[in-house]
Amino acid sequence: MAKEIVHPIIEGITNYIKMNTSGALMITGHWGCGKTYFIKNEVIPYTKNNLGKNIIMVSLFGINNLSEIPERVLYAYWDAYGKDKTGFNFGKVADVIAKMTESIPKLKEYVDVDKLLGRGQGIYKLIPNDVVICLDDLERVVDVIDINNVLGVINELVENLEYKVIVIANEGFIKNNELIFKEKVVEKTLVFIPDTINVFKNIVSSYENKLFISYMLEKAVKLIEPENELYTKSASYRKNISNIRILKFAIEHFYCVFLYYADKYDINSKDIEQKLNNYWAFILAASIEYKLNNVSFDDDKTLSKYVHNTLVEFDLEENNEDILFEDEIENTISKEEQELKEKEDSKFQKTFYKRYFITQREFPIFHPELYAFITGAITPDYEKLDSEMDKSLREFIHSGNPAHELLNLFTKGIWGFSNDEVGTKLNELFVFVSNGELEDYLSYLSASNYLLCYKELYSKTDNEIIEGIKTGIDLFTNKIEITYFTKNNLLMLESRIHEPAKEIYDYIINTSIPQKEEKQDKKEHESVEKKFIENIESVVKDCICISYGPSPKYMNSPILKFISKNVIFDKINKAEPIDVYWLITLLQERYEKGLQEIAREEIPFLSNLKDAINQLNPETPSLSSTLIKSDLLPKIEKILSRLESI
Repeated sequence: MAKEIVHPIIEGITNYIKMNTSGALMITGHWGCGKTYFIKNEVIPYTKNNLGKNIIMVSLFGINNLSEIPERVLYAYWDAYGKDKTGFNFGKVADVIAKMTESIPKLKEYVDVDKLLGRGQGIYKLIPNDVVICLDDLERVVDVIDINNVLGVINELVENLEYKVIVIANEGFIKNNELIFKEKVVEKTLVFIPDTINVFKNIVSSYENKLFISYMLEKAVKLIEPENELYTKSASYRKNISNIRILKFAIEHFYCVFLYYADKYDINSKDIEQKLNNYWAFILAASIEYKLNNVSFDDDKTLSKYVHNTLVEFDLEENNEDILFEDEIENTISKEEQELKEKEDSKFQKTFYKRYFITQREFPIFHPELYAFITGAITPDYEKLDSEMDKSLREFIHSGNPAHELLNLFTKGIWGFSNDEVGTKLNELFVFVSNGELEDYLSYLSASNYLLCYKELYSKTDNEIIEGIKTGIDLFTNKIEITYFTKNNLLMLESRIHEPAKEIYDYIINTSIPQKEEKQDKKEHESVEKKFIENIESVVKDCICISYGPSPKYMNSPILKFISKNVIFDKINKAEPIDVYWLITLLQERYEKGLQEIAREEIPFLSNLKDAINQLNPETPSLSSTLIKSDLLPKIEKILSRLESI
């Protein structure tokens, strides 16, 4: 059976629980990185299912004296595991346990109340010592209780009461007290490195709106992927986007904006996608700065005064890389400090737009409606937001491209040209178009209207114009990658295409795009088939998310359905044990945990796998064939049965 892929922290905790140890285990990491979230959602289910061990989470936040710790431990245990056969849950009365009265007679049937009210270590007798106690928020209690006394409690739990104890604390606190911990109670320390991508996907997947999930996993995730330039350059940016509180905050605010646009528009259209991408970049940026107390509702550090031409003033050197992530930025400023503040604000403004927009390849636009929403919880005026965004996009899109600048002159009104110059301008536009210098299909359709409607004003025949436009479209098409959205967006515009451009539209839809798709598909399919034979591991890693990093290439694409039956049969007959391992991993991650839509489209692939296995020669057994029949085949059959019943 294939070895299950396990997170290093889970593996470390598992080993700690299994081993005969004499100290506590510490989990550390930066504030907000998701340590607690990971323990609750990943570690606890794993240890329960695979080790039969119960872990209880105990927050020390708010404790005023040591005697409260045993009570917290008991309440946590009851809340998690104190449900008896009658359905009575002790956790439901944990908050009133100290005020017990005759109104809770049921409790006395299970607990020695007098002993309980006596508090102290006797309480631990009610908790099996095979329970793993996880103490969280350690740094939040040391201002009230001496750290040495807290460590004494941990030591008592480990050495005398023989509990396994896991301690969670932030890395800054640990660094300051590292020697004390190592000397007294901590046997080993594990550093939690957040898997930001998977945390992001888990948060997003908790929403019910499928369109939102799809957009976030395909588009929005790009801002936090390791291949992102800013992610690579800035340790501070990596740290802050891995903060679950900040990430949840940003996602929830963007969700509200997304719902508005999804309700009113086609979110797959190019224009709406541009807007959403820009809004997400701004919301993520503003959320980080707001949560770090760098900006407020009353003080945006002159971000709103940004003008587009300041782009040329940006200092792109990296010496001030982390200016935005300083712990403190003064908010209250005297008159004497006003000049200095203006200087600092200007520096902050430029760094902000450089960091979050220019480096992220987005248009640097300030959105006052979104800023007020993030910093002041004021509901955006979406019509105003949309209108302002349209205005900004017109200024940014295609700026610097002479072909688009000329086309924009035509779209503003052909009457803006004189009789003497219009012929020259039409000829110039024709040259741009026929050379494939426009950057989107809508622009080619728009240009076609002018070139065909006013053909008598410049020396070109109908055939010359049409053939020239088609040539330019083919040149443009060869430069881009055709996606599902490319064609789908154009199809939705069919009813709005005017007659002069109808032939050009039909050519794009029926000839230029299909030819490029055929080339793309052939190349892609050949590549996948070749890799499936030669290096199945690389195919699997392109299809599933099994480690830190960007979204796999084919995670949301049913690419495996194109692998031919002959290729699958050949691979199954020549498979090595490691190939079987990767196939099992593929089944676990792509079909048991992945998107149902993708899984259903890849039923032919699974069926061919099943057929190939059933045709294995039983007279030539091998380790691979044994693993295939014992481990791989049952999984395939189970998955197929489920998918075919949907």
